[in-house]
Amino acid sequence: MESDAGTPPQGASIWERELYEHLTGHVQREGELLSKYVDAATATGSQAFAYVVRMLAADERRHHAQMGDLARSLKAEVELNDAELAIPRLDFEKVDREAVLAITRELLENEKSDAAALRKLRQDLKSTEGATLWGLIVETMQRDPRQLHHDTPARTDTADTPTASAGPQPP
Repeated sequence: MESDAGTPPQGASIWERELYEHLTGHVQREGELLSKYVDAATATGSQAFAYVVRMLAADERRHHAQMGDLARSLKAEVELNDAELAIPRLDFEKVDREAVLAITRELLENEKSDAAALRKLRQDLKSTEGATLWGLIVETMQRDPRQLHHDTPARTDTADTPTASAGPQPP
């Protein structure tokens, strides 16, 4: 059974409670924002505007889900309920480090190739600006991987990360 993300975690420190309130408040605000996106997309007479708003709403839905996962995971950590973790703890010690690094390098190389292809495609689409949304779509595709690769989870050097039994640590 999933824990109730709206109820603060039992036994939380001040830092944990404030973080939990921040996360759940963000989830609530994003939920309200999502309904505005949907309303804007359906109310407009512009198919182009509706398309862009639906793209933004899809991103917001993903962020909304991730914030909810963070809140549920924090609550589970504080309440020592491993079964309720929405986001798993780092457990790279359970896998072959070299295999993880090899696949990570391969995936990152593929992303670099994709990024180069998207840069070229964006240049090729310059002539469509003002008439299509194509360039905007490609720009959006270019931004997504940069956000994800900021700090790749495949980092398997655990010397400076909490152990699997440790919960989140305050700053």
